[in-house]
Amino acid sequence: MEFPLEDMKAPPVDPPTLDVPVGEPMLVPGLELETNTSSPSLSADLLKIAYLKPTRGEDDIYIAERSAKDQPFQKPVKLKCSTPANEQFCSLSADGTQLLFTIQGTPSKLHLASSSDGFATSIPVQFEGLDLENDNVDNAEWLSDNTFKFATGDPMYTRRKQYVAEINFDQHIAHVTSEIPLQNPWPRTHFSANLERGYFANKMGILITAPKVEMDEIGMGLILFDSMIIGQVDEALDDPVFVVPQEDVIFYSGVGPSTGKKPVGRN
Repeated sequence: MEFPLEDMKAPPVDPPTLDVPVGEPMLVPGLELETNTSSPSLSADLLKIAYLKPTRGEDDIYIAERSAKDQPFQKPVKLKCSTPANEQFCSLSADGTQLLFTIQGTPSKLHLASSSDGFATSIPVQFEGLDLENDNVDNAEWLSDNTFKFATGDPMYTRRKQYVAEINFDQHIAHVTSEIPLQNPWPRTHFSANLERGYFANKMGILITAPKVEMDEIGMGLILFDSMIIGQVDEALDDPVFVVPQEDVIFYSGVGPSTGKKPVGRN
């Protein structure tokens, strides 16, 4: 059985990570005019945000920065590691120096870019411990400085699993260490660093999930923010939900309660 919602939530944070309304969505300062965005991902200090936005019909990766977390973001810049193909599922590391993202293809594959060259180039991530040669690899999310989770699926997307891997930056090889025991592996889930909680979107709103009572399996989830309050969130978007490390603020891509994109609400 699932934990009750109040028991599933993360511990309270005092002071809060950001001074934003509790339970109410707001547009991200500085990015109010950005539209058709998805896959928001921020550095741990919340001074850098990466996300996807279409350019000439294909999603590219953009980054915006700010001087302090109570200031608006400056003008976004399209990263040079973006390709003519469609980029998907970008995830910025906690220190803002590493970027994981998928390049859509047949199959889609995971790439790594670094701030050492201004995110100008990327390299494909090679995996060991699991045969992924013919699988689509996407939905990556940094969990720590050198570990990340990712999802795999067959070419026809009839099968999906999610895993954790540890990466060797010198060799650009990721060793798969475990499979995440998900009752439903299909949602684009954002996990807390220790996999104690997961957050994802569907037509009902933003949901939270956790391991079920007396079981290792992570459950189906309960509604955390109802779509009647926060507006529709398209679960088909690339990673529509990002949760800060303290888990008291959620960035998400959606229409919001009225118009616009990329609102943020505090739990």
